[in-house]
Amino acid sequence: MKPALVLSLIICISLSSIAQIPKVSAGSIRHFENFTSQFVAPRNIDVWLPDEYDPLKKYVVLYMHDGRSLFDSSIVWNHQEWGVDEVLSKLRTEKELRIVLW
Repeated sequence: MKPALVLSLIICISLSSIAQIPKVSAGSIRHFENFTSQFVAPRNIDVWLPDEYDPLKKYVVLYMHDGRSLFDSSIVWNHQEWGVDEVLSKLRTEKELRIVLW
């Protein structure tokens, strides 16, 4: 193989293994590579945090296991997302969602 082709293949393979962090319209995403648990094999985890997130407060947690489709349509095969960040932000703004428990 020609060196340029080999280099191109290496770059493509490397880029495909880099996790794409979803873009959100509200709040922020914290990405954890190879998150370990005693219950499942290590995996990448994305955590959505509201705009006013305070690490000193305790929050209700909503677990969603859809993987890529929760937040960003540009990184999924069918270009459709659930809009979780928009819905949760709207519910918080309208005081329909209680976030802080304690």
